[in-house]
Amino acid sequence: MSWKHRSGFLPEELAEVLRLGAMLYDYTDVERLAFDAWAVGDAARRLAERGVRIAACAPRAEWFGVGRQAAQMGNLEGPNFRLFRTRGEAVAWLIHPEWSAAK
Repeated sequence: MSWKHRSGFLPEELAEVLRLGAMLYDYTDVERLAFDAWAVGDAARRLAERGVRIAACAPRAEWFGVGRQAAQMGNLEGPNFRLFRTRGEAVAWLIHPEWSAAK
């Protein structure tokens, strides 16, 4: 299985993420989730290894927990991944990575 297929992105989407060097997962309006946390964590880790900074915002406690779980499964602890409670904090960190108010 190719990396592009496992990432869940179309080739042009992956190219844009790599060009921008940043990605935001926004769980603000999510009511239900059905995904493989291992696969999400692995795809995010692979992006982080390529220098892509990834921010996730999850205001609801259950999605914040899912985000932490995916981060741990993907071994995403480090400078290229941060999980936030608000979209504003996540976007601010993507724009200004030196901002360190990560939760």
